[in-house]
Formats: sequence, structure tokens, C-alpha cells
Amino acid sequence: MNIFNKTTQVVTMLCLCLATCSSCSYEAPIGPHVIVPFDVTVRFESAIGTNIADSLSVIDKTKPETWNAKKEDIQVRVYRGSDHKPLEVFEKRWGYTKDPTTTSFPAGTYLTVLATDMQIFEGGLWGEQTYTFEFKSRKLFGNDDVHTVKWFIHGMGRVVYKVYKCEIDGEDMPLSKSKLLTEAKCNQIYAEVTIKLKGTPQP
Repeated sequence: MNIFNKTTQVVTMLCLCLATCSSCSYEAPIGPHVIVPFDVTVRFESAIGTNIADSLSVIDKTKPETWNAKKEDIQVRVYRGSDHKPLEVFEKRWGYTKDPTTTSFPAGTYLTVLATDMQIFEGGLWGEQTYTFEFKSRKLFGNDDVHTVKWFIHGMGRVVYKVYKCEIDGEDMPLSKSKLLTEAKCNQIYAEVTIKLKGTPQP
């Protein structure tokens, strides 16, 4: 079903993916630590290019300790395509950058979502698989539409897989060059996506 309506259009401005490998030189610190194969950062933009989260004052930029995303601000669901099993979303947090050289985004507020599928690390991943991020926010979008970012993955065993395709709301989006989120970090897919709305909700 096409979830585009007359007032809302979702596009991606940039989609950056890192295909993982079976080994890396990074030595994890003594625990506890988590495995993060999915790290998706999203900017919500109006038709004229303004940052919607900034316009709605979603966060107090002076109090980063309050930046965990509230359910009333946005709801996020991540699931595996083969069985629609929900993945653990262990971080859903707003961020703010003053220096646009550190990301592909202009200065402003963005949302970061971290999720993991332990099957990739415990039992391995073989063949085709998809992972979908769903975003729903009446506050930001002005309606109850669900917008999606979908990754297509080819698995080749335990912690060996590659991303070969990305879709935003069912439309193909080209993959750009790989980019590491943190130097010497591995087993991770990193993406920066802009969701641009044709109609912007009123504060």
C-alpha cells in the first residue's frame, strides 16, 4: 500500500551503509558492552528545509540529560522481515549538532535509533533478510502515517553480511559510500536519513 498522502512526502537525502565483515581490529573494553548492528540517525525536515524538531522545540538544547525521546514525541518500531519479530530498540535519543562537518546534516536536532538482532551474532544469518524501521509521530508529521526505512541484507554466516538495497516508504534509494560512525568500530550499519515533509504540523 502506498502510504504517501496529499500532504506528506518522505524522501531520503543521504543513505550511508557500512557492510560488515567477519573480523576487525577493534578490541572491546571490559564489559558490559552491547552489539550495535543498526545505528540510524534521522533528520525531520519541512518542505522549505527547516528542521521540524527545532521548530517544535522538541528538546531543550541546554539539557542533554533530557534528550531521551518520549513516546508522545515519536514512536519507533524495528522488526525483522522474515518473521516480523520486533528487535530490541535499546536507545532512542535526540541529539543536536552545532557543527555540520561532523555529520551529513546541517546544524540542528536529529533522532538516533540503536537496535540489534542477536540472531546475526548467535546463530548466524544466511540468505536474504530485511530489517525495517518504522517512525510514527502525530507531533512531527501532523497525522498517524507510519514512515519506513527498510534495509535489504544478504547474510553469509555469523557476523558476515552485506547491505545491498535501501527503501524509504517503499521507494528505492541509492546507497552511498561507506562511512564509519566511530573509528575501528565493526559489526555495524550506519545511516543518515532525512525525512522531508510536504506539510508541516503546527506547534
